[in-house]
Amino acid sequence: MHFSSDFVYGIEVRGNAEFRLRTRQALALLFPLEQFQIIRANLSIIRQGRRSGMKAWAAKPTFLVGKPTWSHSPAWYAGAIAHDAYHAELYSSAKQRGADLRYNLEVSFTEAAFGTEAKVKIPRHRECSTCHGSGAKPGTSPKTCPTCHGAGELRMTQGFFQISRTCSHCQGTGKVVTDPCATCRGAGKVETESVLTVKVPPGVDTGTRLKLTGEGEPGERGGPPGDLYVVVHVHEHPIFIREDTEVICEVPISFTQAALGATIDVPTLDGKVKMKIPSGTQSGKVFRLKGKGIPSLNGYQRGDQHVRITVEVPEKLTRKQRELLEQFASISGEDAHPQSKSFFDKVREMFGNDEPGQEEDVA
Repeated sequence: MHFSSDFVYGIEVRGNAEFRLRTRQALALLFPLEQFQIIRANLSIIRQGRRSGMKAWAAKPTFLVGKPTWSHSPAWYAGAIAHDAYHAELYSSAKQRGADLRYNLEVSFTEAAFGTEAKVKIPRHRECSTCHGSGAKPGTSPKTCPTCHGAGELRMTQGFFQISRTCSHCQGTGKVVTDPCATCRGAGKVETESVLTVKVPPGVDTGTRLKLTGEGEPGERGGPPGDLYVVVHVHEHPIFIREDTEVICEVPISFTQAALGATIDVPTLDGKVKMKIPSGTQSGKVFRLKGKGIPSLNGYQRGDQHVRITVEVPEKLTRKQRELLEQFASISGEDAHPQSKSFFDKVREMFGNDEPGQEEDVA
């Protein structure tokens, strides 16, 4: 059956017109109270149903109200809403999920590219073996909470109905430790170190988070454990620079190799490969080695490697080398240097042919 919905003081009320009216009247009695914040935090939906009951474990805690409830007064109905809101809070506070943990894992450039397995030591808590999690000294046991007398809740009467909330002394357990265990100092758990194996997939980069479900801190009072998040930090490589899945490296070659052409060894992540340098290669020319980059994270493709050529000019020349280069310059003419010819043509257009250049000192 389809029902209409109204929002009353931040709570969704779903039902027929009569149901929504009586629920609005009941919430109007609760709204002026300080405890209304607890009700609004722990009841998302008040819905008309065939049977009454509380679904506090749902994604949105829901109070189901059966038709017989309509015969009661708004004050009785308000008390029922407050009671179930308390139990929603008690349920959520009784079983607490464990805290999440973070671990920073450092891997090499190659390990990040191809994946690896790493052993990590994680400090976390476990049940104390001396007191078996009770927190009390062996031979003793936790005592009944003197504040709530073991109920785990405190009831307060305002007007014609009661409001209940979790006892802050015992945190809703109804028990307190008066003679704590010497090993865990009453906590019921001790810190230990666990060794875990982390599978690092190919293609991770600095900042990649790997989630290990259930490997965080244990939960409280039967709650589920938290998760472990491994944050990857990749070391820099002395040769390669990474840009996403692409790898860039600079390879120096000699003047004669650039002019005459050559076949050189180029380092890649897979080892050395032969690469042909055509004659007349200029400094800064980039060649692509397809499929020699980084694998795509959680994918099947692999990036490319880009090889940037740097032509080295000798700093010192022998007399014979100088003579040969001067001879080369004299017979080459301007046609042997098309880029420089084009550059100086543009300079002459900017400054004119007759304007002399000013000499500057070069460090």
